Amino acid sequence: MRNWRRTSARLIAGLLLTATATGAQDSAEPPLDSATALVVERIIDGAAADGLPIAPLRAKAIEGARRGASNEMILRVVAGFAVRLRVARAILRSSTSDPELIAVAGALTAGVSKPAAESLVAVVRAQPRPMPVTVPFVVATDLSARGVPADSALSAVQAVLRRNGNETDLWTLRAAVARDIASGGDPLDALMVRSGFSRAHQPPPRSDGTRPPPGTP
Repeated sequence: MRNWRRTSARLIAGLLLTATATGAQDSAEPPLDSATALVVERIIDGAAADGLPIAPLRAKAIEGARRGASNEMILRVVAGFAVRLRVARAILRSSTSDPELIAVAGALTAGVSKPAAESLVAVVRAQPRPMPVTVPFVVATDLSARGVPADSALSAVQAVLRRNGNETDLWTLRAAVARDIASGGDPLDALMVRSGFSRAHQPPPRSDGTRPPPGTP
């Protein structure tokens, strides 16, 4: 159990862009030019005024500068994540924590559709034992980063929860799929096998190309 807790903490910290580590390196990071920095600060100020977490926005700007991204790309990434934070808040609706907002926004950035995110939130909140949405979305986003289609990853997480699974079950799924992919397996096949579904059980795509969660008409 302790190992799972450590894994959970590391993955969540990585996704949520912990400000402590980033802030400690600010002085060593290449600065943004003044015009770009001004626009970034306006985006951050707007997010703060709306009550949104600003640490990930600042971290993305610093990371873009460190990697030598163009000013246009930095602004696009920062502004895009600010938009997804607002979408995440609309999806979560009721009072929520910054980690939950950032986790949902991260999943949207990874390619999860808004309807799929809404469906997973509903399943999480219907669990007999309440849990935050952070871990389900972090696991789905991690799977997506490994090559699993984003909505399929959310579908599998949702299926685990529908079987009364808990956070440990989600980390177990994530670890098993990661091992299969590292061994050369196809990401979607690995997910289907480990989550108990097959490609034949996947619902047909919607008109926009996304797939609804299993069991959705």
